[in-house]
Amino acid sequence: MHSKVRRGHGRAATSALLALTFAAAPVAAQSRVVLPAGSVILVRTTSPLQSATAQTGQTFEATVSRMDWRVEVKLDVPGMDPDVTADVVVLQPTALLRAGVIDLAPFALYGSADAAGGGASATIALEPVPLCIGEPFRGSVTIAAAPQRLQEIRLELRSKVEATVASGKDEQVTLWTGHVAGEGEFGGGSVTIPFDGVLATPWLPTSRLPHGKADAQFHVILAKAWAQDTHLVRDIAICSTTEL
Repeated sequence: MHSKVRRGHGRAATSALLALTFAAAPVAAQSRVVLPAGSVILVRTTSPLQSATAQTGQTFEATVSRMDWRVEVKLDVPGMDPDVTADVVVLQPTALLRAGVIDLAPFALYGSADAAGGGASATIALEPVPLCIGEPFRGSVTIAAAPQRLQEIRLELRSKVEATVASGKDEQVTLWTGHVAGEGEFGGGSVTIPFDGVLATPWLPTSRLPHGKADAQFHVILAKAWAQDTHLVRDIAICSTTEL
């Protein structure tokens, strides 16, 4: 969003430029930091990390990153232009999501939705819908698959954030992870697995802005050793408050 305001009668006109910018800013670690159990940090891996070979205590390389929305105000005056920058929190009330103001993906506001892929299918139920940032949620996944050996069954809530401008950046952020089954034989019938959790506080609600957007998906991952993992995926909406 860009707007210019000019004033002046025979004088040099002054213009103010208001720009909403989107950036992914890597943060370099300065020293060793011990995080409390359950801490959530957003990273982009720089070395391979495979579920087939990963072990407890294994190290890997990554850069800590974040997605920020900012408002930048610049004053065009003679000499060095002063500017002010402030972070923006994007609000998304439930009412706007349900009113159809945003072009949501199919079934993003359904309590239950089906998914299929890799020879397996699932019905993924979530409550409440939409999910709310910082709030608890619960659900269940009913999986039907052929007999197979799995490393684990993992659930992930992911948000894809992207700048919808030329050469804009994009990133997929995992907001929540749940492990619902460990290594062993699985399949040969239909199995229902309940789960619950709390949506992390990175501020990434479903949104449409002049220069960017964010959408969320819920993944059921059948992790396999030395084979491509099966992802059963449904769309889901995320709000910032349920009070409106």
